[in-house]
Amino acid sequence: MRLTLRTLLAYIDDILGPADSEDIVKKIRDSEYATSLLHRIREVMQRLRLEAPDVSDPGAGLDANTVAEYLDNILPDEQVPDFERVCLESDVQLAEVASAHQILALVLGEPAEVKVASRERMYRLVDEQDQAQRTSIPDLPDYAKGRQSERGRRQRPTVPDYLRDPPKTKRRIFIGVVGVAVAALLIVVLLAALGQFDPGAKFAAILGLDKPTMEQETPKGPVPPPREETDQVAAKAEPGSQPEGKPEIKTKSDAKTTTSESLDEVEKATKSGIQDSAAITEAGPIQPEPAIATPDQETPGVRTEDFKEGSATPAPVDSADSEADGAQVGKPDEVGDGTKSSPSLASSEQVGRFVSDSKVVLLQLDPASGDWARVPAQAILFPDRKLLALPTYQPLIASTAGVTVQLIGGTQVEFEPVDQAGIPGLQVDYGRIILRTVGKANARLRLILGSRAGLLTFGDPEVTVAIEVSRIANPGADPENNPGNVTASIFATSGRIVWKDDSDQKLTSINGPSVLRLDGHPRGSVVAVKDFPKWVFRDSMSLLERRASGKLEQSLEQGRSAILGLRELADHRQKEVRWLATRCLGYLGDFDLMASALNVPSKKLVWDDYISQLKIANSRSPESAKRIRLALQKEFGDELGNLARMLWGFAPEGLEKGDGSMLVDYLDHKVLAFRVLSHWNLKKITGLGLYYQPEVTSAKRQQSVQKWRERLESGQIWSVQATNSGGETIFPTPKKADKN
Repeated sequence: MRLTLRTLLAYIDDILGPADSEDIVKKIRDSEYATSLLHRIREVMQRLRLEAPDVSDPGAGLDANTVAEYLDNILPDEQVPDFERVCLESDVQLAEVASAHQILALVLGEPAEVKVASRERMYRLVDEQDQAQRTSIPDLPDYAKGRQSERGRRQRPTVPDYLRDPPKTKRRIFIGVVGVAVAALLIVVLLAALGQFDPGAKFAAILGLDKPTMEQETPKGPVPPPREETDQVAAKAEPGSQPEGKPEIKTKSDAKTTTSESLDEVEKATKSGIQDSAAITEAGPIQPEPAIATPDQETPGVRTEDFKEGSATPAPVDSADSEADGAQVGKPDEVGDGTKSSPSLASSEQVGRFVSDSKVVLLQLDPASGDWARVPAQAILFPDRKLLALPTYQPLIASTAGVTVQLIGGTQVEFEPVDQAGIPGLQVDYGRIILRTVGKANARLRLILGSRAGLLTFGDPEVTVAIEVSRIANPGADPENNPGNVTASIFATSGRIVWKDDSDQKLTSINGPSVLRLDGHPRGSVVAVKDFPKWVFRDSMSLLERRASGKLEQSLEQGRSAILGLRELADHRQKEVRWLATRCLGYLGDFDLMASALNVPSKKLVWDDYISQLKIANSRSPESAKRIRLALQKEFGDELGNLARMLWGFAPEGLEKGDGSMLVDYLDHKVLAFRVLSHWNLKKITGLGLYYQPEVTSAKRQQSVQKWRERLESGQIWSVQATNSGGETIFPTPKKADKN
């Protein structure tokens, strides 16, 4: 039997005979390309986020009929090579053909079962229809009965009773009652909106609803002075003047123009106890004193369009506009009951504003409760608060430095207080950000990138800077006690920027397109760049991720713990929503769902994705590594300590000394999670799977386990490994693999 793509699919779906299957196995072992193709087919069929073919993809013109003809082995021979070439070049086409072949193999291999009751019911329908036609023939003369019975088959069949509509009389009555009830409800709502049920209204008097209650009869609070005394005091005062020694009371409209001198007078008058009810020039209850803004307090927020040329601080913002912005996150002058204390917050304490629309999610950590909550749109941001951009979101922040900060999904930052020079700081814990100026030159921003800190100056008015911060893990080392070094890359796409490192106070000029690498050396190295990373210029989010982002945004409510909302979405009916919610929980330090999924056979399609996320999070920070270890201990117990060990990575010398033997032994472990993690590591080291399936029984695993033991004895387990920028350990495939 020839080894073709069709025969390979038949072997994978187990529809070949024993002799043909054994022949194909030998040919696969003899061909390294066939072995890699076999693993590739299984891998593309298990991808969760593989979309439909794009119009620009190779083979996008292949229709369903061509695929069906190929699977039925009736496609013309001259078209078969071109068809298979398209499948081998495109993962999307290969996955579609392989999945269709698998579905047909399952459907055609097992006959469809029809219940006896359903079959009898279908047969009975035909009999009932014939009987109805016969009973519908009226009494006719004898000479006409035969002719009418012959034409009875062509008459319109009658509708059975169980298909007839219910009597229209009852339906009309029901519709009428519902209509009257809806109309009455609308009338009641309209009267309530017009105030007809309030005490004193004519309609309320008719219904007897204007009787005063006990709470209305009993006055509460201090009794205002008599109107006569107030009028006498007001008559003595000249229009526009105030009694001597008493502060001037500003209305809300005059609060904007009040100077700091009037504020001092109010404070002195309040402390001395001179102010009393005689200073009130209008009758009625005493109103609370309006907020009086000083010149330093005229800027409640920061807007991108309000920056002045050559100034490090934004232009003043109208207080009426700031009130319309809604609630402010983390504002120090807010009390727990929702009231506001006296305005004592200086404008220098505000570091920016969240300017993205309401569909973009940005989380903020509450230092008091330790919970992550969503930041409202157009909210003012303050220093010393952790900010997190969840995957698939790119929130935009306008800082007081005249620079916009865009967070790429999976990024955590924290703004630092403004220094004496009026320059705010930004600490990037991990992730990617894009900095842009707002049309002015010499904008400055202090940056803290891991263990490196410095001052970044934008030399040109229009400059775009992309920064990536990650941690390189040490393979085989405990990330809690021995975390890897933090590296940073500062990309200058165009224009000129200057980096001043705090360690040596030396200036490094970066002219785009180039990148400054900060990788632990005393001074970073500037390298010219031809191709920038894709995330710098365009959003690489897929269609399924966009759909899942919309569902997640609708479920994350303001004022509620983000972990609770994501936990609810982890059981969503759509796979992409479940995957995104579980991934976001990892960024919030909740790894319970990922850890438990490694021990569930039905979750095998997401094992590779979850392990990759756990490894990246394991090297993100010592705190993140600790949370992963605690999640594994919670799921599997303290005695299974080596389970977290397999997320550290493996050095070549460790594999040679005993780690390789440990991984092979774990392939036959009684706990599924051990088998899943060990096989994942062995695939990354060698690039081979050897037909091992961790979820099958021990008897079915023995043949694959024996092959791994043979490789261990021949020393083909360890290989040179490297680590990418995301902290994930990558093992290159050996140049020449063994045929077995």
